[in-house]
Amino acid sequence: MISDKENIAVIGAGYWGTIIVNTLLKIKCKKIFIFDSNFNNIQLLCRRYPKLIACKTYLEILKNDSIKSVFIATPPSVNFKICKKAIEYNKNIYVEKPVVKNLNQMLKLKKLLFKKKK
Repeated sequence: MISDKENIAVIGAGYWGTIIVNTLLKIKCKKIFIFDSNFNNIQLLCRRYPKLIACKTYLEILKNDSIKSVFIATPPSVNFKICKKAIEYNKNIYVEKPVVKNLNQMLKLKKLLFKKKK
C-alpha cells in the first residue's frame, strides 16, 4: 500500500505514465519523481503538475534511497531492463502491462523478486 508520506517515482511519462501521476497526486503522495526518455514529456507534465520532481535518468530514481516504490510505464521492449534494475536497487515495482516481451524474461524477474524478497 502506498502512503501519503512515501516518495514515489514514475518512469515513463506517456499516456499511462500521465494517468498514474494524476492518480498519485489525487491520493496526495508526498513527493513524485518522474523520468521519461523524451524530455518534452517530462516538461509537459511538470508544467501541468508543478509538484513533480523531474529526473534526468531513470538511474537517478533507482539510486535514490528515499524512493521505495516505482511505477514503470514504458514499452515492453525496455521494461525488462528497467524492472531488473529496479529490483536490484530494492524498489517495489508496479509495471504497466504488458510487463515483458516473453515468458523467459518474466521468469528471470520472478526469480530475482524472490531472491530480493520483493
